[in-house]
Amino acid sequence: WLIAVLLGLTNFLIFPMFGGQSIGKMLTGLRVVKANGEIPSFKNLLLRHFVGYPITILSGGIGFLISALNYKGRALHDFIAGTEVIY
Repeated sequence: WLIAVLLGLTNFLIFPMFGGQSIGKMLTGLRVVKANGEIPSFKNLLLRHFVGYPITILSGGIGFLISALNYKGRALHDFIAGTEVIY
């Protein structure tokens, strides 16, 4: 369990905090940035992953549907954290 928790924290907080990319985003060429284009802070990432994603999922997926309805493709968790995903 300890290894799984450490890998999860590394993938969702440490990697994105320094490069804006989790392992999956590194493989696909995507990057998480603040709305102004800077690398997201620890606070932004905590909001995005541990507040925004649960709210998005609890909304029955409507939070993901929001990304199809706006021109930047920002989902609910991106609006909550003030981030966006770029290529």
